Amino acid sequence: MSYCIVTGSGGLVGSETVRFFSNIGYTVIGIDNDMRKYFFNTSTQNITNTLTNKYSNFIHHNIDIRNKEKLEKEIFEKYGNQIKCIVHCAAQPSHDWAAKEPHTDFEINAVATLNLLELTRKHCIKSSFIFMSTNKVYGDNPNRLDIEELETRYELKGKGAIDENMSVDHCKHSLFGVSKLSADAMVQEYGRYFNMNTVCFRGGCITGPNHQGAELHGFLSYIVKCIVTNKHYKIFGYKGKQVRDNIHSYDLVNAFWNYHQNPKPAAVYNMGGGRDNSLSILETIDLVNNLTGKKWENYELHEQARAGDHIWYISDLTKFKTDYPNWNITYSVKRIIQDIICSISPEIMTANLQGGIGNQLFQIAAAYVMSRKLNSNLMFKLNQFGGCRQGKHPSTYYSNIFQGVNFINNLPIMDMNIKEMSWNAYPLLEQINHIKNTRVGKSKSICLNGYFQSDWNWREYTNEIKQLFTPDGGIVSYLKNNTDILNRYPELSKPHDFAFLGVRRGDYITYPDVHNPCGMTYYNEGLKKMNKNKYYIISDDIEWCKQKFQGETFVYMDIKEDKNMLLTMALFKNYVISNSTFYWWGSFLSIYDKPRIIAPDKWIFGNSPKEKYWSIYRQDMEIIERPIEIN
Repeated sequence: MSYCIVTGSGGLVGSETVRFFSNIGYTVIGIDNDMRKYFFNTSTQNITNTLTNKYSNFIHHNIDIRNKEKLEKEIFEKYGNQIKCIVHCAAQPSHDWAAKEPHTDFEINAVATLNLLELTRKHCIKSSFIFMSTNKVYGDNPNRLDIEELETRYELKGKGAIDENMSVDHCKHSLFGVSKLSADAMVQEYGRYFNMNTVCFRGGCITGPNHQGAELHGFLSYIVKCIVTNKHYKIFGYKGKQVRDNIHSYDLVNAFWNYHQNPKPAAVYNMGGGRDNSLSILETIDLVNNLTGKKWENYELHEQARAGDHIWYISDLTKFKTDYPNWNITYSVKRIIQDIICSISPEIMTANLQGGIGNQLFQIAAAYVMSRKLNSNLMFKLNQFGGCRQGKHPSTYYSNIFQGVNFINNLPIMDMNIKEMSWNAYPLLEQINHIKNTRVGKSKSICLNGYFQSDWNWREYTNEIKQLFTPDGGIVSYLKNNTDILNRYPELSKPHDFAFLGVRRGDYITYPDVHNPCGMTYYNEGLKKMNKNKYYIISDDIEWCKQKFQGETFVYMDIKEDKNMLLTMALFKNYVISNSTFYWWGSFLSIYDKPRIIAPDKWIFGNSPKEKYWSIYRQDMEIIERPIEIN
């Protein structure tokens, strides 16, 4: 069994790390004694409780990281070299707070880091030691760059960004910056002196909907919440034009994962959102007002900036992207802010889940996009299921394809139920707004009822939907860690040009007048057009396929569970699919950019006019006309 230790497991980055590594399959040991309550009078206990209830492979320890003896006895001696990764996120994170209690700040940030490094060296020296450092190790040196004042922000002349060569010397840090710099240097030294796999991630503004932002810490989440709830906000210095680059905690933890898979001793990386995710405070206010339709101006400007604060800071991500080319930013700053807005909204968006996995994915996608367009909180009722002729219960997918979906026990009764008006796509948002406008009183919760089998209402959200249904660590990693599929088909884990063939029969043959089964006329034409030297087949009637598709060209895949079938489909970039939402989603989740997809016409409803079903097709599909064939 592989263990991952996460300190500060109830905080923003720590809890994201717990979720990520738990989802991948590690047993995660969380260490958090809720010091945030002492720092800021806000508690992490609810987050710890949620993680404990959700993940059976999460073990929480209420230990102060300054207590070296207790850490050793209860954790490091017990698990030893089974510990494969230590992610050290626990810290005192505030400039201002550090000045009030310098000894406490230094003991938590510096001395406790030394404790963890020495325990790692003693008990699990081969593990990855990932330290959550900060860009404040550079002190106020970034303020000495050639910065100019523009209308809404300060900007570096010639633009650019700050890389790891920025000096940490001869500058004002704040006491917090010094304690973190001390830890940063020690982490590097253990990497160099003892050849341990240590890394410092010098973070910029780390954020996300789970961030418990406060006035002294957590700028982006705090200001968004102030605007949404019309609270007063104080801007300290620089006219509100100070610039920060913002990174979602998921993208940061995904960087941890990439490092852990291929660690380098004594590594140092600047890690933020980069230029595309940079905003000034004034620009943030403008963006949040635009997204919410508000005209919020409930803030005051203080001339005095905080000690050691940066006028302008944008992280240069070149070094990390060069070392780990599979990693990239997936959350734009607009998406981050939208997520925060939705997470604090009192209005709920959900959908009744019914049908097989393909139908459920369409229903969740429709609710996700409507929640973004209406600034609603997306939630689904745990264990709710409307049934299906041969589909599986949604709980089958909670720990894999639905990892990113929020299922809760106590979903309130919905104010509005939106029933799908037609099988063919139509402007769903217009229907919702029309019903809302004709109701007396404000509707705070909406439930979608239907199948919504089209991407027509959410094409601009395609990348977000794809990420929503991709397991943490990626599809290849999930299949390696949770199945034997890539042991049996190792060629699929590497770049290839093979094709996938999806054959649906079963209930399509039983109910041909509705489902329009495909026959060999279509498949022969599809194979001719695709023209590949090998086809991997997944089907609910593999014996029929063995009779019809013969020769070394065809591989009949023996995969039992539909969730693993769906994720295996995503390993291809060439598809010949039958008219099934199961194969629709398998090709949609492809790990390749711009896959080629051949699909049949007459998707459903016999020989009905195209207008009744044409919206099912994605823009990347090549459509083949064909007859309806049962045999």
